[in-house]
Amino acid sequence: MLYAVDAMPSGDTWFAGLIDNGSVITAFVDRYQKRWTDMRVIQAGKHNTQITAVTSVPGSPNVWVVGDYGPTPSNHYDLAERYTCK
Repeated sequence: MLYAVDAMPSGDTWFAGLIDNGSVITAFVDRYQKRWTDMRVIQAGKHNTQITAVTSVPGSPNVWVVGDYGPTPSNHYDLAERYTCK
């Protein structure tokens, strides 16, 4: 399920969303830069991680994602992560 897209003038495009296989939900962030690059920049092991927005920083190698996660199904916390591209 795709939740967010950010396209840069350079042609790089970032996508964020969820993969739900029925028993495990995995948040993902992918970058398309003439080919797909699966970044998976998420809080691995956290329950119910959801990334709802992604944005790159112009003139910078950084991308930010925001959303939420919950250590249990009934508790949720805000999530903001920065990833620096190589």
